[in-house]
Amino acid sequence: MNYFFEETTGSLFNLGNEFYTLEKFGEARKQYEKVLNIKADHFSAINNLACALDEEDDIEGALDKLSLVTRECPNSYMGFHNRACINQNQGSYDSALRDYNTSLALGPLTVEGFMGRAWSYNQMGMFLYALWDYSRALKLKYPDLGPGEVVSLFTWDEIEDIKKACCRILNSGFYLALRGKAGDKLITMPFPRDRIVLSLNEVHLGRVYGEHMGFLDSYELRINTDFDTIFDRALHHRENDRYELKLLRYLFSAMGQNTDSPEVLTIALYNKDDGQLAAAEFGFKVGKVFSSYSGFYEFPEAGLALSVLISRFLEEDGFVYWDLGFPSKLKQWDANRKFLGAEQLSTEVYLSLFNTANQGS
Repeated sequence: MNYFFEETTGSLFNLGNEFYTLEKFGEARKQYEKVLNIKADHFSAINNLACALDEEDDIEGALDKLSLVTRECPNSYMGFHNRACINQNQGSYDSALRDYNTSLALGPLTVEGFMGRAWSYNQMGMFLYALWDYSRALKLKYPDLGPGEVVSLFTWDEIEDIKKACCRILNSGFYLALRGKAGDKLITMPFPRDRIVLSLNEVHLGRVYGEHMGFLDSYELRINTDFDTIFDRALHHRENDRYELKLLRYLFSAMGQNTDSPEVLTIALYNKDDGQLAAAEFGFKVGKVFSSYSGFYEFPEAGLALSVLISRFLEEDGFVYWDLGFPSKLKQWDANRKFLGAEQLSTEVYLSLFNTANQGS
């Protein structure tokens, strides 16, 4: 009799899981409820029932079930993890953080746990903690790490798997670079310690345009022109970085494919007289912040014109900050940015500005 009893609850539970996998959440809920009618303390069924209720937007019901699980089965790391996810989605970051901490302390260290907790840390302004958790999530998935700031190594076969994680990190205000050499099997991702940032509210563009800027009228700025054309020109101008730019193309190809990814933005400068492409920059935007990733110019005047006209476009379009990424090794770029008033900031200071600028966006 006991054997038949266990087989019945197990069959119903497994059927519920099959319905859940097929995204038939109502049918899954019914099967879990049948399990609980037979065995009221089947905590795995209660946990999964809470997940089904959450998918049906019954947030109160889901939290009620998960509270029962965490109270009656305090070693259920999954119960704490699932409640953390729901509270995080509801904006209750303090509660989510407590449950993520408990889940990670009780159960296995998971990529999902660290990524989830990192998002809560980020929303609470605890940026260095968030960066640490993002790093730990990537290290956990790709354990063959190098020294220093390298947070992950992954192979070409795994690059599709890493795209979504990278996009979510970028969407949180962090800046990733892909590093590698032709023939390498592994690709590294370092986080920069400092950022070059231009506050568009403090540029004083009227003064800038009035001084030595008469040549600006010779150029036309075009937004979101063909990405591949601009990328190929960047490759031509950066022979030593061709492999790293190839890696960057893979990362940018993931943007816009899911809700956690930033939006790609290309900005090109054309000569009005002959219509030739003179300079360009590409990056991504998150809310009111534009982050540059790479670009080129055919001659110094075009590089300066591009910097000035990008800043004017961003200011007029409602952007608050232009994130120029790593401190540049190119003296001309540095001169252009210094001319506009860009400052070198720590990542922690920048992330605070990023989140303040995007509140309510």
